[in-house]
This record gives sequence, structure tokens and C-alpha cells, in this order.
Amino acid sequence: MTRMTSSNPLGQAIQKFLKAPAIFQYLVGGGIAVVVHMSILIGLVELFDVHAVVASTLGLIAGVVVKYLFQYYVTFRESSRGHRSAAWRFIAVTSFTLFLNYLMFTALEARMHYVIAQAITICAIFLVNFGINKAFTFQDVDQ
Repeated sequence: MTRMTSSNPLGQAIQKFLKAPAIFQYLVGGGIAVVVHMSILIGLVELFDVHAVVASTLGLIAGVVVKYLFQYYVTFRESSRGHRSAAWRFIAVTSFTLFLNYLMFTALEARMHYVIAQAITICAIFLVNFGINKAFTFQDVDQ
């Protein structure tokens, strides 16, 4: 097994990433979640003929799980908020995001290809989501 020390290139890259600004880490975690979301969306629509809005919702839910774990353990790892407190807050923010995703995607999907509609929707809610999660979900307990 390779150790992640300062002489190991992978270890150096990880240490550098962990020192990057939170918005960049959030973007990477969100990017991973988007890959999960879009893979499920496209897979369900193309392989199983699931309606795009349903597939988008299921993809979002899977992406949210990935995103929460990444944000909790990486982006906002220094937060003093525990899982009990952060998880319910994340669920509240995600419920709002799910609602926004549904509204935007439904409106856009009626006018354009579902993949383009989903990409626009994801980009539109990214900064709102970051701001709410930083200020509410993962804010330190003493603030």
C-alpha cells in the first residue's frame, strides 16, 4: 500500500487540494455528485425509458448522498457541527434544491434536450447551494 507522505506525489496532491479554497473543494465535490446524478439520469432515460423528470430526481438523490459525504469530510471538515446537526440541515437545504431542480428542469426540459436542461439547472443552483451550505449547514456550532 502506498503511503500518503510529503514525498509521495499523490499525498502531495491531496495535501495541496485540502489547502485549496472551500469554493474550489465544493466545486470538485459537486462535480463528483454531478457525474453520479447525470449518469443515473442518462442511464435511466436511455436504458430503461424512465421519464426524464423522474430520472433527474433519482439522480439528484444519489448525487446528494455523495455530495453530503464529500462536503462533510472534505470541504467543511473543520466545522464543529456533528452529523446529527449537519445532516438535518443538509436535508433541508437539499429539499429546497430538489424543489428548484424540479421547477427549473421541468420548465427547461419541455424546451430542449434533457441533458442540456439538466446542465443548465445544475449550474444555476450551484452558487445558491454553496452559500446556504456554508452559512447554514456546516457553520460552526459556536457561531
